[in-house]
Amino acid sequence: MKTYNPNEEIEQTVTFRDELFRSQIAALGITSFQKLQKMKILILNCKAVGVELCKNILLSFPNKIAIVDDSIVTASDLSYNFFIGESEIGMHRSHALANALRKNLQSKMPRFNQNDQKAVEENKITTEIEHLPFSSLIENTIKQYDLFICSDYYD
Repeated sequence: MKTYNPNEEIEQTVTFRDELFRSQIAALGITSFQKLQKMKILILNCKAVGVELCKNILLSFPNKIAIVDDSIVTASDLSYNFFIGESEIGMHRSHALANALRKNLQSKMPRFNQNDQKAVEENKITTEIEHLPFSSLIENTIKQYDLFICSDYYD
């Protein structure tokens, strides 16, 4: 009698790229995960929920993340935004978060050994991260993205 292994299908079809993201594949399914990696995502507002969304989306290495938040970083932002520090106070929130996410993304790469690093480069495991001004949110800009997320939007 064969026992059920929920990872059996994944184990038979994974590539190096997918092996790196086993937990995300288990949560999302391989098809959804692979679609997410091809997506261009636009995130509007990055307070507490937006920062958490950015972090979780970044873990799946989508094709592109664009952050739109013209608010200025204040000391109160440091209580929920674990990516930024006191040196970012006074910067636009989207700019500070985009810079911090880029650094965070780069810090994930050294955990691979030399052979894995070569495979990372061959598989182009990377995410383009940019920040956009709120004034750029016109219909044509939004249409360039596969997913538009508006979070923490209140007065």
